[in-house]
Order: sequence, then C-alpha cells, then structure tokens
Amino acid sequence: MSLSLPAGATLTPGLEWVVLQSGSGPSHVVRVGWPSAAGQFQGHVTAGPAERMVTVTSAAIYWVTPRHMYVWMPPFARP
Repeated sequence: MSLSLPAGATLTPGLEWVVLQSGSGPSHVVRVGWPSAAGQFQGHVTAGPAERMVTVTSAAIYWVTPRHMYVWMPPFARP
C-alpha cells in the first residue's frame, strides 16, 4: 500500500502507524498504514465520517456522529 498525499489531506504520524485522511469526497476516506513484524508496510482503508475528522490515538482511530461512536483498531493494537 502506498500513501499519496492529495491536496487538503491530513497526515498524522504515530509511534507505530500513520493515518492519512482525505479532505474531500462524501465519506472522507481514511488510510492507515503500519509496519508488520516482518518489516513490510501494511495498510487498511476505511470510510470515515462525512464532514468530520477522525481522532487518532496511539491504539485506535475514532469519530463520533450524532447517533454513534465508531472505533477502528489496527491488528497490532487489538487485545
């Protein structure tokens, strides 16, 4: 997976991963990447909230809508 940086995107580096959120589109695509135990770059793409930014913590990304809270955790952070 490669992470290209489109105009208006937000890149959030963490200790174990990077989070790239597109600044356009109806569902703000969020791309998350991290190194595997073998040293290879892995990634996941998820649809974030329309018109909202995700919050990035050391173990998860999350966003809140008027009705729900959504949390996504990478495999290395799951118990």
